[in-house]
Amino acid sequence: MSEDKASTDTESQASDEAAQFETLQSELKKAQKQVALIRQAHTEAAAEFEKTKDRLRRNHETEVQRARLAVTSSLFGVADDLERSLEAAKSGGDIESLITGLSGVRDQFFKALGEVGLEKFNPLGMLFDPAKHDAIGMVPVSEAHRANTVVAVLKTGFKAGDHVLRAAMVQVGHYVAPPEEEPEAQPVATDPEESVN
Repeated sequence: MSEDKASTDTESQASDEAAQFETLQSELKKAQKQVALIRQAHTEAAAEFEKTKDRLRRNHETEVQRARLAVTSSLFGVADDLERSLEAAKSGGDIESLITGLSGVRDQFFKALGEVGLEKFNPLGMLFDPAKHDAIGMVPVSEAHRANTVVAVLKTGFKAGDHVLRAAMVQVGHYVAPPEEEPEAQPVATDPEESVN
């Protein structure tokens, strides 16, 4: 009987192990399915991310191209007026008319730049700022309050909002104290008796 019991225990244990193995296999298959679903979702998300990135890049390129075209087309009128001014000068127009025409073209040019968000700035009299000014030299100044200020502008600067596109080319004041006046030399008094000897 003990053999029957041992045989039954072995069969029962084998049956339990088989059931446990089937349970583990079933759980493994479920986990593998979940991993496959997660991989599929990841692959789809990565593909969607790449599509979105490409779409944003194309949209950015399109906006940059539109901005370039807006700037370019705003300058057509300036180019036309400049050509008219040159033709008038070639046909013997007087110098005053030429100056007036060119001044108008210049004003039109700066207006066109302003319409696309660009502006010219002239820092004369302002405190020197290396982020906005390109100093090409120092100029002696006799007033202390003009030290480190822009005393001459050789080229104006340009900016778009707070972003400097071209720093203004300037000369900066360097304080030099005026020389002190020397007191006038007093004639040395001489003793008339000494000069007679």
